[in-house]
Order: sequence, then structure tokens, then C-alpha cells
Amino acid sequence: MLDIITFSEYQQDYRKRLDLYMSEYVDNKKTDFLRKELNDYGLYLSALIKLSKAIPRYENGSKLIIREVEASLLKKTNLRAYHGLVVDLDDEMDLGQQSTKFINIDRALLENYLKSLSRILKFVNTEFSVPYIVSREILHSSNFSRIEDSVISETDDSPINNLYPHIFIDNNAFNLFKLMHEHCKGSKAKLADFSFIYRMMYKDKLIVSTPKMFIEWLSKEYDISLCKIKTLDKCSTDLKISVYAMNKKVVFNLR
Repeated sequence: MLDIITFSEYQQDYRKRLDLYMSEYVDNKKTDFLRKELNDYGLYLSALIKLSKAIPRYENGSKLIIREVEASLLKKTNLRAYHGLVVDLDDEMDLGQQSTKFINIDRALLENYLKSLSRILKFVNTEFSVPYIVSREILHSSNFSRIEDSVISETDDSPINNLYPHIFIDNNAFNLFKLMHEHCKGSKAKLADFSFIYRMMYKDKLIVSTPKMFIEWLSKEYDISLCKIKTLDKCSTDLKISVYAMNKKVVFNLR
């Protein structure tokens, strides 16, 4: 579970966590660490966006009153952020045999969390192109010999290259796909989710392949089988659009 909220906290803690990861096992690589970061913070992003898109029961200035269940993903991914944003209410609404609990969300703080997370994701994305340099602390520790070989080969595993020019228009497009893949790879609705990715990226002229080529490539490279590509109106949701827009900003440094 994550315990970081602001970008300054992330920067201060980043190097220490990276060094720890690199020293744990000889085959650990910086790119593996960064992929895990994208996955973890991608889930956190989904949780925040889900809150921002939740339909409020009512609004009170900068506060939003929403169902408690809307914050369940945030509670699982970043408990500190959950406690910062959420104030429990005694208010309950009877719905037949069950009652629904509502919570109070600080809307202004939620926007600040999203801004900080955007900066964190941009930082992680740029770090893929930065070779790992052993810190002085590790250089003079017994752990150095365990990571020396992986440091030498680290730049050979950089994922920033566009290895599939027949699918993507350039490196940034491939990087955007990878961010979206991290967000969707655990989904039970892969047909809808990866159809959405294809349709949005094709619409933005970031994918150059036909649907058939994309389906074949996705099966070969990611072991994801699709029987077809749905039309955008059949696979699009507000949450997906928001996640896509945020990741696009991260990759292309959009404001």
C-alpha cells in the first residue's frame, strides 16, 4: 500500500527506495522498479479519478457528500490519502433491507492530490531514460557486488524505444500504451478496456495499425486475446476517458 501523497515526498523517498530495491537481488533492474511504480500509482490514480467522478448526494461548498463505497479503492491503495480526504458521517439512507453510508470528501484537497500524482507519474516516466548510478552509500556497502552486474546492463533494458513502428507512431505513443496497459492488465473486461485504448489512440493518430494487426500484436506480445475491437461508444466510460487523459498529459507533458 502506498503512503506518499505529495511530489516533494516522493522525490525525497525515491532514491532510498530505488537503492533498496536494487540491492535486494542481483537481477533486479531499475526498469522493473519503475514498472511497479507505474502500476501502483496507476491504481492510485484510478481511485482518485473514481472519487472525482462520483455522483454526489449533495454538495456543501468545497465538500462533496458521496457513498462510502466510492472510496473503497482509495482505501486499498493509499490509506493515508483516504484519511486525508474522507470524513465519516453518521448520515445513512435506507435502501430496502440495507442502508448506505455517506462520506464527506474535501474537493479542493482531491484536486491537489491529483496534481501531485500527475507530477509523480511524469517523473517516473522520465526516469526510464536515466541510467541507474550507484549511490555512495551502496558503493561502500556489502550490497554493491550484488547489483554491479545489473547496473552495467541496465540501459540495455530501457523500455522507452518504439519497438513496434507498425503499431505505434512513435516512442511516446508506445509509452502511453504501456501506461494504459498497466492500468487495464488486471481488468476482467479486457475486450472493452483494450478496445477503448485502441480506439482512443487511433483517434489521436497515435496508433497506425488496423484493428486486426493490433489484435494479433496484443496476443503475441502481451498474451491478451481479443475477438474484435469494439466501437468507441460501446467501450467508453467517464473513468476510462479521465485515466487516458491524465496518462496522455504525463507522457506528452501537457498542461
